[in-house]
Amino acid sequence: MPSGSCVSEAGFRDEFVGELPDRLAARVSPDLWKLHWALMTPQRRENVVKLFEDQTTNLDEIVTLSRDFLGRVHTA
Repeated sequence: MPSGSCVSEAGFRDEFVGELPDRLAARVSPDLWKLHWALMTPQRRENVVKLFEDQTTNLDEIVTLSRDFLGRVHTA
């Protein structure tokens, strides 16, 4: 599935309830993904797609930043 197709209201819904059992998913308010989607502008959507497309680089950067942060916290 192309990464751009995940950046949709249905994609956001799947993020909130996709792996929940049906009995629990039914209890999750649609406001979560509907409000999130309402804030999505074309530029934000493009940025999210770019993040998806380059996850390896982004994850490597997050790990590095996390280690740097944790190193400062533990030495402070």
